[in-house]
Amino acid sequence: METKILVPVDFSEGTNHAAEMAADMADFTGAGIILLHAINHYTRAYLKSNDLDESWIEEKLEELSKKILIGRELMLEKAIKEGTLYETIPSVAKEFGASLTAFSSHGKEGLQRITKSKVLRLIAANPVPSIIFSKKLPRRLSPAIIPINLFRKWGKKLNVLVSMSHLWGKEFVIVETYAPEALSSELERQRAKFRQEAERQGLNITFVPIRGEHSFLSEFSAHARATKASLIILISDEEEQSPIFKPGIGEKILIYNKLKLPVLCLSPSMELIKTQS
Repeated sequence: METKILVPVDFSEGTNHAAEMAADMADFTGAGIILLHAINHYTRAYLKSNDLDESWIEEKLEELSKKILIGRELMLEKAIKEGTLYETIPSVAKEFGASLTAFSSHGKEGLQRITKSKVLRLIAANPVPSIIFSKKLPRRLSPAIIPINLFRKWGKKLNVLVSMSHLWGKEFVIVETYAPEALSSELERQRAKFRQEAERQGLNITFVPIRGEHSFLSEFSAHARATKASLIILISDEEEQSPIFKPGIGEKILIYNKLKLPVLCLSPSMELIKTQS
């Protein structure tokens, strides 16, 4: 399946940055780009107050398209749709066959008020995986680092890593979020099972534990630096069986991490993931 990255834009510094980062990623993964502008009440108010018509949107989309195509050969599509971002992102993702939706944690908000808190709400309403870019994109997105509790069901999470490895590479660092010494023998058994299945699928796995000696974020960040991780992947627990990713408090902290790493958020129950697995 061809990978396409959907980027909702309101022509602000933040969404234009997401488009630039998505284009960088597309450049070295072979993905295509879809630029979407949703004509919602914010857009209509802006057009009216500035005595503009909808041709302004077309001009801004064309301007942004030309900018991100400089020095790149990418397949780029554009969409202008009536409705809220919560309505248009899912419908355009389905219509154009988008595999990812891109947002940015960097840059000033614009006419559609796409703040950090709004990005979290959009992620929670998105039926396809979301990637949140920071200020810079690493030239390679491997290894990826993923928090996983090996004492809970992990089979579908492993399937996700396999299905997405054509984009992120085959090196993964598993941060064991629950690693009590009292259960070390069972933990080792789960590691062995996970590693055996991962290697059968051609993946290279490194395990690192959270010891509880410091805060989760502190230990996770230390592991990310030590392993030179280039991407954080957050995957919903299988027990939730939800077709969307709902970030909790811990996930929200990692999404806007101080490491400035891009973050991929998804659920193993997303239709796209089930199709590719």
